[in-house]
Order: sequence, then C-alpha cells, then structure tokens
Amino acid sequence: MQTVELSSEKRELSTKGALGDLRRAGRLPAIVYGGKKDPAVASVDAKEFAKILKDSVKIVIVPI
Repeated sequence: MQTVELSSEKRELSTKGALGDLRRAGRLPAIVYGGKKDPAVASVDAKEFAKILKDSVKIVIVPI
C-alpha cells in the first residue's frame, strides 16, 4: 500500500460563508477523524488534493 503526504492547515470551525471563502481561495475544508481523538478541522490545497487523486490508481493512506 502506498502512503502519500498531503499538507494541511488547521482552521477554526467556520460558517457556511467562511467555508465558501475558503473554497474560493483554492482550499478544501476537511475533517480528520481517528486515533481515538476528537475530530480536527483542517483545510487542504485543492490542486494538490486533485493531483493526488489523479495520480493514485490504488487505495492510498493520506496522512495530513
């Protein structure tokens, strides 16, 4: 199994309008689950994420 790294930035919980602004800035809102921890909100670069999806033909683990 391949591991691909994706850079992310922590973000504050946002309103619908703030999430729209985030998307217009080229970022995708994300929520990170797992590790027996509370969910964490983040954002990732939309182009970087699309490239990973395009280049990946198998299931990958994406640590962010």
